[in-house]
Amino acid sequence: MTAQKTWEHIWYQLVSMERWVRYYELLYKRYRLHRLIIRWRVAVGSMGLLGALLFQKAALSHTGSSITVTILAVGVAVVTAWDLAENPSDKAATVGKIWTDISLLRLEYETIWDSLESRRLTDEQAYAQSKDLVHKVHLILEKLDVGTSNRLNERAAKTAYTYLNHRYSHAA
Repeated sequence: MTAQKTWEHIWYQLVSMERWVRYYELLYKRYRLHRLIIRWRVAVGSMGLLGALLFQKAALSHTGSSITVTILAVGVAVVTAWDLAENPSDKAATVGKIWTDISLLRLEYETIWDSLESRRLTDEQAYAQSKDLVHKVHLILEKLDVGTSNRLNERAAKTAYTYLNHRYSHAA
C-alpha cells in the first residue's frame, strides 16, 4: 500500500470512528432524556394514585363516586405499572458503560491523530493503531446490538473523501 493510500485509509477509519462516537453520544443523550421522562411520569402517576385513594376514602358514602374513583385509581395504577415496565434503565446502564468505552476510544483516537500530525508515528504505525481502534468500535456496536450501519459507513466515507480532497488541494 502506498503512503497516500495508507494515509487515506487511516483517515477513512478515523473519520468513521468520529462519526460513530457522535452517533452514540446522541443515542446516549436520547436514553437519558427517555429515562428522565419515564421517572417523571411514574412520579406523577404515583401521586395521582395516592390522591385517588385518599379521595376514594372520603367518597365512600357515595357508591357512584366510589366506583368512579376506584376505576380512576386502577387506571392510574395500570399506567404507573406500564411506565415502570417500560423503564429502559438496563439499556441506559448499558449505554452508560458504552459511553465510558467511547470516551476512552476518543482519547485513543486523539492520541493517534496528534501523533500522526506531529509525525511521531509513521503512516504504517498509525494505520495499525487506527485499525485496532476501529475493531474496538465494532465491538462496541455489537454490545449495543445495532451492527454497523451501511448508511453510517457511507456518510463517514464521504466525509473522509471531502476532507482528503480539501487537505490535498490546499497542500498542492
